[in-house]
Amino acid sequence: MRNNYIKNIEILLMKSQRLVKYLILSLAIFSFTTGNSQCNYTVACSDSWGDGWNGSSSLSITVDGVEKGPVTGTQVTGSSYTKTLTDVPYDATIVMTLSGTSGADDYVREITAVLKDPDGTSVATVNDGTRSTTTSHAGTDASWNCTQDGIVAGSLSGSSFTSCSGSAGGERSFSVQGGSLTGNLTVMPPSGYEVSLTSGSGFNSSSITLTQSGGSLNTTVYARLTSAASNGASGNNCYLRWRRYYCKCCHRFWSS
Repeated sequence: MRNNYIKNIEILLMKSQRLVKYLILSLAIFSFTTGNSQCNYTVACSDSWGDGWNGSSSLSITVDGVEKGPVTGTQVTGSSYTKTLTDVPYDATIVMTLSGTSGADDYVREITAVLKDPDGTSVATVNDGTRSTTTSHAGTDASWNCTQDGIVAGSLSGSSFTSCSGSAGGERSFSVQGGSLTGNLTVMPPSGYEVSLTSGSGFNSSSITLTQSGGSLNTTVYARLTSAASNGASGNNCYLRWRRYYCKCCHRFWSS
């Protein structure tokens, strides 16, 4: 009987190790971090006279309504200056607006600013003749791996889930960060597993809610086997789910 018990635990360990492998593979889809160079847009600012931007000339740059500038004569002191827009999110809107007088004292007629995507391709230009541009659907090239809905999920900690019969297992964790969120996130564990926002307590085998504040989120999710977990505990799906623009998107990890 003791041998059968040990055998059952070994089977459970083997299955939970498979779950870890799939968790890591799935979470890797969103394992980019803030400042990912692949998602960086740049604005090449120039002054044709070469003496820098004059007077009160100013370039406003917003990404999804958030000001990333302005660029002024403080930054552009010579013929050129490059402004980097780090971690531009998926499907973002970038607006550039140039202000100042064409002649004295701002000399905007000498100014040009060119928005370039992560591949270095020019996508928009402002100057004295074109004072404002709007670039929609920025960051949608799949090869750039830009953050969708501002969600960043880290890797699962530890090497495996373990549990003895009748007892909850040891916990593993992963981080979740978000920006520009318009709703809360929900974590739904697979059958035989439970999740919590607190290490050692508060575990729920149904779902937990990750509450955003002001559109931002930065928290840790803990996961473990339930005390009633069977050898087939790794058979269902688990979702990290959020909503934006009333469209449900699912970040899923699973096992076999």
